[in-house]
This record gives sequence, structure tokens and C-alpha cells, in this order.
Amino acid sequence: MNLTSGPGRTFLLAGVVLCAAGASFAQTETTPSSSTPGQAIPGTGGVSPFAGSVPAKLVPGVMALSLQDAVDRGLKQNLGLLLSNADIRSASGQRWEQLSALLPHVMAEPYVADSKINLAELGFTSIGGIQIPPSVGPFSYFDARVAVTQSLFDWKSINAARAASQNVKSAEYTNKDARDLVVLAESILKITERVVQHAAQTGSSVIVGRGSQHFLGNRPDTLRVFLYAPRENKVRRLLARGKSENEALQLVDTVDHERHDFIQKYFHVEWPDRALYHAMINTAIGDDAVVHMILDFMNTVDAVVSRTAS
Repeated sequence: MNLTSGPGRTFLLAGVVLCAAGASFAQTETTPSSSTPGQAIPGTGGVSPFAGSVPAKLVPGVMALSLQDAVDRGLKQNLGLLLSNADIRSASGQRWEQLSALLPHVMAEPYVADSKINLAELGFTSIGGIQIPPSVGPFSYFDARVAVTQSLFDWKSINAARAASQNVKSAEYTNKDARDLVVLAESILKITERVVQHAAQTGSSVIVGRGSQHFLGNRPDTLRVFLYAPRENKVRRLLARGKSENEALQLVDTVDHERHDFIQKYFHVEWPDRALYHAMINTAIGDDAVVHMILDFMNTVDAVVSRTAS
């Protein structure tokens, strides 16, 4: 393994991933970046059902998935999509409930009763000296009545039924958007994995985040570095990039939560997984100092590997 610079090298940074065919180096920085499909949707307070999924049957070992397999599993197990399907059923039920107000209403009232007549109470105890039973019966009575009512014109019910029908269509369109979102997220994840793997195999590269620390976690020729910063430093960086104070504070408060959800959903581990990284550096010391620390660390590791190999 060779961690010195040169052709055919990979450097991975978990946040920044440097990749080469001979050695890899990975890093991650917790400064905000663009939203990744599968993370919590911005504007929802960091909570999104699309970041969750229902449990599936456990399979031992590593399962190789094609792009189509990944999409199919996402469509079957994504919590947001399943809730969207439930919304369609709920809207359809509400539509039938509103339509019932426009349909004829049929009411049936069956009545069944048994009764006896107390002859002794009425003063009949015998006839011509012949004793008779004190009561006779039982006698059964049955009565059934059916009533049908129909509203000739109910504008309020008509509007309610129309609104319910539109709600069903809205739920169906929302469901279609949800399916597109799941397909997009699963597709981008698989494509990202292929791009990261290809970069690591073909030459020197730096890869920033995107789950690269997990995609290349089994490669012995990678150096994975996690970069983090205090909250006030993150806000100051965003303000320097032209963000307003409110935008900067919102990004700082939500991006780390979104990254946590993304890693937990697709890799089933907590973020950051400290055991995965070779080093974790606080960027509050300054960009130049961070760069020198990474290069010095890489050179130290390279020297150790060279001595071990000799």
C-alpha cells in the first residue's frame, strides 16, 4: 500500500474523499451542503417519513443489489410511500362517505314479539265446569316497515362530494410524487456508489461525503478523515458565503440532522461512526492548519507502511 502522492492513488476524506488505485483517503466535514435524496426534507424541522422504512426480513451477509433491486425494495419498504398509499385509501373512504349523502337512504324497522294471555286475570277459570289453563299462548307478532328517503337537491352535499373527489385525485398525485422521490433517491444512491467505486479504482481522487466512507470502508488503501466545527464557526462560514443570518442558523440546525437520518437509513449505523475514521479534526484551527495536518498524517502513515513493507 502506498499513501504517497502520485499516479494511481486514492485518497478518501469522509466529507472529502481522496481516491486512487493504490491508496485512498476519506474525510467528512459537518459544514452544511446540499440536501441528499433520502435525507429529511428541508422545511420539515428535520423530520420526514421518507427517511424511514418498515422492517424487512434479515438476510445474512452482504446482499448484492442491482439498481432495479434497490428501487423495488425502496418502493416496498419506504415509510413515506407507504403512508402516501394509506392517504389514498383514507381519501377514497371519505369520498364514499360524502357520496352517501346524495344516495337514497333506506331504513328498515322489523318488529318481532311473543305474548301470552292470562285468562285467570280476565276471570276465565272454567267453561261449563271444565277447568281451562290459566293462560294461553305464546302468540307471535311480526311487523316489518321499510322507508326510503331521497334528497332532491342538496347543494352542500354536492360540493362536499366534489371536494372529496378532488382530494382523492390530490392524494393520487401526491403518491406519484412520492414514488418518483423514492425512485430518484434509490437511483442516485446506487449511481453515487458506482461513481465512488469507479473513482477509487481509476486514479487519485478526493471524495466529499455522499456516504463514501461506507462505500469504501472495506478498502485497505483509504484514509478517512472526519472534519467538524463548532456551531459558531459553521454560521460564520455560511455568512461569508452570502447566506442571511436566519438561513445560516436554519442550515446549521438541520443539515447535521439530515445527514444523521441519511446514514442511518441507508447504512444502518449512527452518524458519525467514530470507529470508521482514521482521524477527526476540528476545522476551527483554520483551513491551512487542517490541510497541513491531513498531509502530515498521510505522510506519517505512508512512512509507517513503507517501513512495515521493507
